[in-house]
Amino acid sequence: MPRSADLDALRQMTHNIAHIYDGLLRAQSLAAEGDGLLVKADALLQEAGLSYLRPEQIDAKAVESSSGNPPREMATAFASAQRHFAALHADLRRLAERLVQESAWGDAQPLLQSLHRLEPDDRSLAELAERSVPLGGADSALRAGRWQDARDELASWTTLHPVDRHAQAMLRQSYLRPAQQALEAEDWKTVREHLSPWRKEQKADAEAQELFCESYYRPGKAALAAGQVEDAVAHLEELLMSQKEYRDSAALLQTAYHALPRKTHPKIPGLEFVKIPGGTFLYGSDKKRVHINAFWVSLTPVTNAHYKLFVDATRHNRPSHWNSNGALPAGKENHPVVNVSWEDAQRFCGWAGLRLPSEREWEKAARGIDRRTYPWGETAPSHELCNYANQTGGTTPVGNYPVGASPYGCLDMAGNVWEWCDTPYEYGGYVLRGGSYANDAASVGCVSRYGNYPDHRSSAYGFRVVAPSF
Repeated sequence: MPRSADLDALRQMTHNIAHIYDGLLRAQSLAAEGDGLLVKADALLQEAGLSYLRPEQIDAKAVESSSGNPPREMATAFASAQRHFAALHADLRRLAERLVQESAWGDAQPLLQSLHRLEPDDRSLAELAERSVPLGGADSALRAGRWQDARDELASWTTLHPVDRHAQAMLRQSYLRPAQQALEAEDWKTVREHLSPWRKEQKADAEAQELFCESYYRPGKAALAAGQVEDAVAHLEELLMSQKEYRDSAALLQTAYHALPRKTHPKIPGLEFVKIPGGTFLYGSDKKRVHINAFWVSLTPVTNAHYKLFVDATRHNRPSHWNSNGALPAGKENHPVVNVSWEDAQRFCGWAGLRLPSEREWEKAARGIDRRTYPWGETAPSHELCNYANQTGGTTPVGNYPVGASPYGCLDMAGNVWEWCDTPYEYGGYVLRGGSYANDAASVGCVSRYGNYPDHRSSAYGFRVVAPSF
């Protein structure tokens, strides 16, 4: 039974609860204030020494049956307090549910925690309160732009509850929102850093894929417009490595390829080089993604005319098919030099300040980045595209098949002559690539390879070269 001395305190408490409830209806920031109001209401009961008069404990009828005016007046006060407190409690419960529906977990979390303390046996409320901890923390972190904190908050929860669509949506935003901001700031690297782990797990997320593509497309297009061709190629190639088609990127890349820098080696007039930008490409028959640095490669194999400069300058290492007087093979000045061993090619490179390409460099120059089977694409070999299948009975002049050029403009990378590389062959000797005039279609593709010992010579063996720098 309440004590009569508590009457004034109870009246003030009733007034305060009513005021709190009315104020709640006018509040703009409902969640945070609502939690505080519930605590205040509870505190008022505590301060008045009437904590036993919480709504679920008040027995107004028992109070009314007591004798005397003060008890009756207190009963009225209790009833008023009960109505206001119960209304406040119900309204806060509805508010919490609405905030949950709107995914405002940062606002809902403190409210749910307080409600759960008042209704510890309510299972649905307990589940919401538990869920509000990671989601509320993540929501607050997202609002503050603390992306990694949001991911950390959600990590365990999403692992245990993979079908929680709200949690998954928040996790997604922790990757996409900073990527979008970085994209607008033209911080291309940061875009990719944020998106990389998400795209790895969510390959079908179209918006994430769009942001990722834009992080290559925009700088690639801008670089091309500014005449920064190598940067344009590097960006656009990376884009088309992951997305086979995207806007007009293929056309832009082709334009950039045609504009790649070319130079002629000062010691070997007529031997032109093109710069292949660094980057990644799909290497070998298993299309393994590998990285390669930029390099300058000759557009054609070394010809008899080029090789004669070396012969005349050094007076040794004359190919066996040449005349003993060192004269060029009649009518074959512009044919690729043949009957040269790997050792012969190395001596030529030492004289000219060049080197043989690695096997990866050779394939990048022949194939580009689009997984093509032949230097020109997917069309089967023909007599218009390359010298193969013994159609001519021997070599042909370099550059005789311009429509069979590689993406970078390199010629004769399929057929004509096998080309020595500076990569050891797994069965001994060194690698040869590209096939020759005597090989069929299956042996003149971008991944066709062979090997032989470094002193071996053949009428089907030649080489092209790489310039360390210009």
